[in-house]
Amino acid sequence: MTRRTSTRKILRSLSKAQLLECLEGELALIEHERRSAHYAEQLMAQLHIRPHGVDLVCFLDAGSSNRNVDALRFWVAEKLDDDDIRYEATLSSMIDVLLNHLSRQLTRMEAANS
Repeated sequence: MTRRTSTRKILRSLSKAQLLECLEGELALIEHERRSAHYAEQLMAQLHIRPHGVDLVCFLDAGSSNRNVDALRFWVAEKLDDDDIRYEATLSSMIDVLLNHLSRQLTRMEAANS
């Protein structure tokens, strides 16, 4: 049985409501990843971060990234899930909130490493 055939069988076994819920979940995940990438790119541009450098990797990611762009996307994705960040963003722009949090985190880490 091919993967395509097994996927069709699974999809046919779902009710319309289950299928809709599954698709909505997938679309939400895709949107979350898109927003994380967008905000990460804005942060890199404003802070003049080299996307393919490795300066931020050890500060922002637990080890799954090997470039600044990946580490920053990972960090932003985590921050977008944080209720406190979302609340702050209702009062200010999301990019400003993320900039403030990133600056504070890097300052704390730099002080800890001194």
